[in-house]
Amino acid sequence: MVCDYQAGKPPVAEKRRRDEGAWKDDCVELWIDTSGKGDVVYQFVVNAADAIYDQNTDGSAYNPQWQHAVGKTHNAWTVEMAIPKAALQLDTWQAKLNFNIGRNGPDLDPRAFGGSYGDTSAGMLVLTGIGEVQAAEQTAGPAKGQPLEIAFQRNYARPGERWIEAQLKLHTPGLDLQQARVTAKLFKPSGGKPVAQVEAIPARREGRVLVDLRTLGLTEAKLRLQLREQGKLVAQEEVRLEARDSKQPLKPGQKIPVHLDLPAGIDSVAKWPVYIGVPFPAGTLWDVDAVRLVDKRGHPLPHQREAIAHWAKDGAIKWVRFDALVNSADGCLVEVAPATPVSQSVPTVRFTDQNDESIDIINGEADYVLKKGKSPIAQVFILGSSEHWVASSHSGDDTRGLYVVDQNGRVASASAEGETMTVEASGPVAACVRFEGPYLTADGEELARHITRVEVFAKQPMANITHTLVLTRDTNEVWFTDVGWEFETPLGPNTTALFGTSREEWDKSVTHPLGKGMTAYMLQDSHYFFAHGENHFQVVSQSASGKASTLAEGEECGDWAAIVGDQRGVMISCREAALQHPKEFEIRPDRFVLHLFSNRAGEELDFRGETLAKKWDLLTWYDAVIPQAYKLKHEEILAKMAAHTSNAIGWSKTHDLMIAPLVQPDDAAKIAARLSRLHS
Repeated sequence: MVCDYQAGKPPVAEKRRRDEGAWKDDCVELWIDTSGKGDVVYQFVVNAADAIYDQNTDGSAYNPQWQHAVGKTHNAWTVEMAIPKAALQLDTWQAKLNFNIGRNGPDLDPRAFGGSYGDTSAGMLVLTGIGEVQAAEQTAGPAKGQPLEIAFQRNYARPGERWIEAQLKLHTPGLDLQQARVTAKLFKPSGGKPVAQVEAIPARREGRVLVDLRTLGLTEAKLRLQLREQGKLVAQEEVRLEARDSKQPLKPGQKIPVHLDLPAGIDSVAKWPVYIGVPFPAGTLWDVDAVRLVDKRGHPLPHQREAIAHWAKDGAIKWVRFDALVNSADGCLVEVAPATPVSQSVPTVRFTDQNDESIDIINGEADYVLKKGKSPIAQVFILGSSEHWVASSHSGDDTRGLYVVDQNGRVASASAEGETMTVEASGPVAACVRFEGPYLTADGEELARHITRVEVFAKQPMANITHTLVLTRDTNEVWFTDVGWEFETPLGPNTTALFGTSREEWDKSVTHPLGKGMTAYMLQDSHYFFAHGENHFQVVSQSASGKASTLAEGEECGDWAAIVGDQRGVMISCREAALQHPKEFEIRPDRFVLHLFSNRAGEELDFRGETLAKKWDLLTWYDAVIPQAYKLKHEEILAKMAAHTSNAIGWSKTHDLMIAPLVQPDDAAKIAARLSRLHS
């Protein structure tokens, strides 16, 4: 048998003792069934290092004499087997033998000559030189067609898998199913009493048996299936099963280093929240509480963990997500050790006043009131007293909350009608609440939908937000001029607007005091994309009379803006704001509006063909690429584009946002810039 290298890589195999795991490596497996019905099956395995494994129906203690050889070429490895009749406990050769042959390996899906892996009813060896009369005398009927048929894709659970699945078929036309019983019993290899059993009255003639050896702590077992009618045994089948373990088991005390990659310009962090995703090889981790996070001195770090992916249904853990508070100076490692409870001295995040409509989250620094309705974040407080309220958007005020404005000027805000609120994490280090609902106009018409997650961390002021806008209307009928989030900011009579004015020089900013009726905004009105356009943003102050003055301008704006009063303030950050133009941070003495799609420069969120042709500057491309002899006038091209039917219903856009109260107005710019830098 010739086995091509996979992706040009040579096989992975170890030189092992006989019957000590050759099947774990790149290998070839041969099954020969001398009974013709699966009762007596011999298995021969040769790995790429010429180690072997052999067994018959009674188990791996059977070690006959047979020959094997392995070779290699520049792009394949080969295996030869010579099996004498004595190795099959035959006195004379049979003319026909049921068989199968397959290839397996650590990074390979099992593949067989025919049928499912290891199914000897899928192939037949026809040996020449033996008469048909002799063959008829010596060869039993095939397994298929027997009263009870059992077939496995493989008779073992791979590392990472829990369940071994068998397909059952009853070939008994005259059998009364109501009088029948199918019994499955599981035995240790040494025999004795069953370690598990189940009995069922078949409702149909085909079904499944699922076997879990791992919960029973078994690596090998024998499965016995019996079919009875009115208590009389009609058929019985037995098969050996295995639960294979990983070749790279985790060892108690083993540590996996985690590299904390700080953004340029940030020297260190303390008790800073991080997400850590850690993959584990198949079969190495079955319990998420068997690992924890520690610092370089071995001290447990405040964290919570969850298994977010498994290798198979109910199988071993593939990925673990850690939410942790880390100190960059102390390092971080994943340790194989029982998890420790969170100490009372460790900062935690907790829920208060939770009901079907709202959740109050307190984290030691701030208080976030989350509610169904026009704004998932209804109120933000600095802990201390209700006078330290810094931002609000709820049913009792005149803010728009999360909103969209369509081409006809209709405003639709997020609505509690049909909205869901789901707690996805509840501490102790991080809490996350997911909102999903419609944007409704005043008369109840849906213009779009949103999915918004708000995540709050222990002993940190900010809340991280992911907001996804989902278009649910025909975009030839409804498109948008503005998409935003509006908060009331009751910070007193003396307020100042602050804007981060550089994407590269992240700590650069401009400030401007806000008088009555004044507006200040930072707008990324254009950016190079689709091989055209220029980078440009501006920060503008506009008086109550409408007179505007430019405070700053450049190529790419920063990711944040803030409003502060004499004693407190609030900031909002939008990751990569410049690259996602048109973005706008708008601040008034008592308002903060983040425009996720701004119309101030005349752009609209419009997917109609003619609009896209202009937005993408397709006419310039057309003039540069299409030969003169075939060119149409621009008006004709635009007419063709306008006639083209397109519909972006279902389109979605996600923004990564952050909101945080500011408790030190004098250092607000420095604090806001640092928080935004760490967020972005």
